[in-house]
Amino acid sequence: MKWGTPSRGAGRTEVLGTPSILVVEDDDALRSLIVASLAGHGHRLEGVSSGPEVLERIVRPPKVDLLILDLMLGSMSGWDVLNELERMGLRSELRVLVLTALGSEQDIHEGWRRGVDLYLAKPFDPTALLEGVREVLLSAPERTAERREEEIRKTQLFNFIDRVFDED
Repeated sequence: MKWGTPSRGAGRTEVLGTPSILVVEDDDALRSLIVASLAGHGHRLEGVSSGPEVLERIVRPPKVDLLILDLMLGSMSGWDVLNELERMGLRSELRVLVLTALGSEQDIHEGWRRGVDLYLAKPFDPTALLEGVREVLLSAPERTAERREEEIRKTQLFNFIDRVFDED
């Protein structure tokens, strides 16, 4: 099976063409490392360093299949980017892998709640990033939604347990 744009089918994704990945990272060296980690695996890769650049690029062809998004980008955060993509009506067409230093349970829960497809914390293992990209591109949207709901329920349960034990 080749990499490419996902199409739905029987809980599994068939893949056609070459997936386009937009890497959003304000640190030039780290953005280059992310792109280098994914190069040579059948992806069309681009990198930008700011929220406004994402919004400018996302409306131009070729279509972006996956957004690898840092959350701490300067004047326009990754959360702001997701909000603006939602406002523009483009969020549902795009898969999002968050790759950020914000790795608290609360941050991860917020990512799942906002509909990200995968949340990875920095520092990251390049092999884990490549596996995450494959998972996001090849997972059926229904399976991704189920996983997201499962993660939200787990976080809510852990938060409840923490509150119970904090009351003692």
